[in-house]
Amino acid sequence: RSSLRSHPRPARTALFRSPPSSHGPFALPLAPPLALASRPARRYQNFSRFARDPAVYACMVDRVLFSLAKRVARRGGGVLRCWSCGCSAGHEPYGLAIAWECTLRPHFPTVSLEVVATDISDAALAEARLATYGAHAVSNLPVEWVARCFTVRDDDGGGGGDNKASKGGGGGGFAYELKEHVPRRVTFARGDAR
Repeated sequence: RSSLRSHPRPARTALFRSPPSSHGPFALPLAPPLALASRPARRYQNFSRFARDPAVYACMVDRVLFSLAKRVARRGGGVLRCWSCGCSAGHEPYGLAIAWECTLRPHFPTVSLEVVATDISDAALAEARLATYGAHAVSNLPVEWVARCFTVRDDDGGGGGDNKASKGGGGGGFAYELKEHVPRRVTFARGDAR
């Protein structure tokens, strides 16, 4: 059987040394269920970026994802399945896959990550499947992770009209397209968690 020592925690990057937000790392604005039920899908906000709140992202990777991977490894390996509910343009589920590739996968060779990502908006899901983002969307990720998981290309603004790179998702004249090994870990589906 594996022990804790056989799965040492990976070294933390500068991204994970951010202080918690003034409201605490888990302070999320929660709407009452009735307010959510009466709200039409088109009014949901889908602004995001990878590691939007670095303290929460660090906790998710360093504590939650690491602990779950360790549990699966202790059982002899297998698949670690995660659900990203309300995935919007894909930053959260792809963010889990990126963190897995860049920090945890080398420590857990017998564990594979699969992420199921759902959203109520068909437009958001279509955008997420493009797996292409602007510079602003990747600005919180370590440069090494961006180099390992994205292909950078010039974004002339033509074609692909719904992706973040050509729709004000960060500008800079560049589009960051996820390399194939990241999106294959994520499956998108329409779903409403209400």
